[in-house]
Amino acid sequence: MGKTTTALAVKELWGEGFYFNWDRLSDRTKILEGSEAIANAVSLTQLSEIPPLIIFDAIRKYEDWKNFLKGFYDAHPNPVKIIVTGSARLNVFKKGGDSLMGRYFYP
Repeated sequence: MGKTTTALAVKELWGEGFYFNWDRLSDRTKILEGSEAIANAVSLTQLSEIPPLIIFDAIRKYEDWKNFLKGFYDAHPNPVKIIVTGSARLNVFKKGGDSLMGRYFYP
């Protein structure tokens, strides 16, 4: 089973989940609008017993993906679970910059 297929299977098991793929123009546009646009698209302002799952597939193609995810997580740490997938190594430790400490968990 591939990464995307696995992530989508987890989404189905989770219950409430949302999938954004950088290669899909409508999803890319939403990501480029910023973290609040994603939060609105998944209705993070509404209370839910189960935190929604958000999958960002192939987001590493976005030059500023680390800052996007850091900002999104910092703004919405509790009511959401995030999965990031991609076909290339994410290299989160390769360069300096804002730390993803506490936000990034290597499997």
